[in-house]
Formats: sequence, C-alpha cells, structure tokens
Amino acid sequence: MQANVIEDAIGTLETVLVHERELLMRGQARETAALVGEKMSALQVFDDVVLNRAATGLQDGHRRRVEAIIALAKENAEHFKAVRNGVRNAIDRIGARTENAYVGAYNATGGQTPFRNATGGYLKKV
Repeated sequence: MQANVIEDAIGTLETVLVHERELLMRGQARETAALVGEKMSALQVFDDVVLNRAATGLQDGHRRRVEAIIALAKENAEHFKAVRNGVRNAIDRIGARTENAYVGAYNATGGQTPFRNATGGYLKKV
C-alpha cells in the first residue's frame, strides 16, 4: 500500500513538473501560474511521503525518480529565470525606445518635445 502512495506522489509531481517545463519552453509563463495550486498539492503529498520514508529509506527505483524530480525542478527554475530575464529585457528595451523619442510638437523656443514629457493638448497645424 505504501509503495502505491509513493508511486502516486512521484507520478503526480513528475506530471506537473513536465507540464510546467513544456509551458516555460513555449514562453507561456503566465499559464504556469495556473499550475501553482496543483504543484503545491503534489509537493505537499510528495514531501509527506518522502519524509515519512526517509527513516527507512526509499527503494532504488523510487530514489532515482526522486533524483529525476529534483533535476527537473532545478531545470524548470532555470527556464523560469530565463523567461523572467527576457521579459525584463523587453521592458527595458521598450523604455529605452521612448526615452529618445519625440512627439511632433515643439516648445516655445522651438525645441522638440520629448515623448516622456508629452501631456497632450496639442493643436493641429492646418
């Protein structure tokens, strides 16, 4: 009976982590947020099973699968870090593009109005 509980806990966590990796590899970081509840539930069961079995030890097959889960979780963390860095770089690039951009308006001295200072209310030249 205990072996079935361990198999179920390991299988569920593997499934969630593989799905998470697929979403991250496709750049769908927001969709991974939907997995948080399922992942936390699977981790709770997994932790309970592994901690209870730690005193007596895990079978070799289970130990290898647990090691594979740890490796998969580390890999997903790296993928998530890459996605986060990509989003941060995209935001920085967008911010830099507008930094030196000008609207089609001029101030009283004839200088161009930077985009960051544009507040609207400009009249159209007819």
